[in-house]
Amino acid sequence: MGKLVIVSVLALFLGACASSVKENASEKPLPERTPEKTPEKPVEPEVDLLKPYRVKGNTWTVRWTSTAGDKTTVAYTKCEVLEVKEHWAEVKQTKLDADKRETVSSVFPEAFVTSVDEKIKVEAGEFDCVRQDGALPDYSGTLWRDKKWGLAVKSINRFGASTMIQELTEIKAEGEAKDKFSIYRTVGNYWIQKTTTGGKNKEVLWARREVVEVSADKAVILYYEYDDQGNKLSSEIISDEFFATTSIEKVTVPAGEFECVKTAARDGRGFPTAEWVDRKTGVTVKSEAKTDAWIDVTELVEISVK
Repeated sequence: MGKLVIVSVLALFLGACASSVKENASEKPLPERTPEKTPEKPVEPEVDLLKPYRVKGNTWTVRWTSTAGDKTTVAYTKCEVLEVKEHWAEVKQTKLDADKRETVSSVFPEAFVTSVDEKIKVEAGEFDCVRQDGALPDYSGTLWRDKKWGLAVKSINRFGASTMIQELTEIKAEGEAKDKFSIYRTVGNYWIQKTTTGGKNKEVLWARREVVEVSADKAVILYYEYDDQGNKLSSEIISDEFFATTSIEKVTVPAGEFECVKTAARDGRGFPTAEWVDRKTGVTVKSEAKTDAWIDVTELVEISVK
């Protein structure tokens, strides 16, 4: 089935050069895990993740260390802002081996996302949203996210001559709205989004998500897609939505000591991850991903950000 890929504006724009786990981590063995409880009410401080990309010449380098048993692998990634344009920055990313010899490099655009408050009316009702806009070569996107529940109310993504529009058509949201995971904390909450894509020949589908189970650290979501006749276009999928928490924490890495926003979460398989972002520069200072079998750590080793 030609399943549509729903593009999140923020997911596309942010973090292309952020230091996280290595791409091949998913190939490692997956041992049994024990769920850990997370604090009920996270802190949500503001950090400008795009700040390091706003000045030409800014550079930062992270060291990636992966340990599995007795084997340890080390590599480095260096980011450099080559040019700063109106809507995006051109960034060079260079991969280096353990001896800091260059192995491969690439240049990519990093979009500057702007945010404003805006009310918007869709089929599901009127919502008080944060509107986010961004653009890249041959692409532009706008996302309206509901302030109360954190859901994407509407998004418009333009790829050349093609446009994809996603809109909230129905929602049941009960419980206390205290953070961006609140809608996931009550069994029976659900929301339906309509997606229209294509140029002259448009394709339309609906996607329904419902919270069917809630525990201390996650919600279980039932998901399926259907057409305008109500015919299911996909099998029902059960997936986990893990609750992330944020806090303020000082951390020391080879590049120095930084006051960071720490985000503790779990990946799609349920394994713990953590990321520390410097409050001053917006650069990822440290990240961790681990299981009982292995641990991946990235640490900032050099930084020159104005």
